[in-house]
Amino acid sequence: MGDSDDQDVHDGEEMKHSFKLLLSMKKEPGGQPLFYKSDGQRFAREKTVKLNTHCQYRMDLSFTPPREVEAVNFGGENLEFHEVTRDSTASAYSTFFHTQDFDMTKKGHRREVPVVVTLKDVGEMRLVIQVKCYDRDNVQHSEWGSNFHCIEYLCEELDCRAVDIVKETFR
Repeated sequence: MGDSDDQDVHDGEEMKHSFKLLLSMKKEPGGQPLFYKSDGQRFAREKTVKLNTHCQYRMDLSFTPPREVEAVNFGGENLEFHEVTRDSTASAYSTFFHTQDFDMTKKGHRREVPVVVTLKDVGEMRLVIQVKCYDRDNVQHSEWGSNFHCIEYLCEELDCRAVDIVKETFR
């Protein structure tokens, strides 16, 4: 779905459209900040977002230029979402997810959570967020590390109704 044989499809016309997605998460209630840590090359991804089990989180998606979201799936669960804002330069959506079905992550392990965002007239964006889940009351470990503001994704729409993630940056 994202194999990069698309280079020869460029034909002079603009076949690819770039956009930026900012994905942020906060612990609810109260919008408490999350943390992440750098794991280097120990796991599939270099950075791990810290979550607690049996907690609710808000996830915000901001697109520049604007995109229209049709569906959001987090870890296999379809989430209800609503549009927060839209103008000619950007669009933003908000949704909630709960970690009641997440087990605590064992020491030396990580969980890869798939996030699939379906965009109208564009197709699917397939993201993976590496997480470590701590017990609900274990804030000593989950609230330590670098402040997690958002993940910035630089994206390109592909002709095959899919999105290629060009770059992922933690902020």
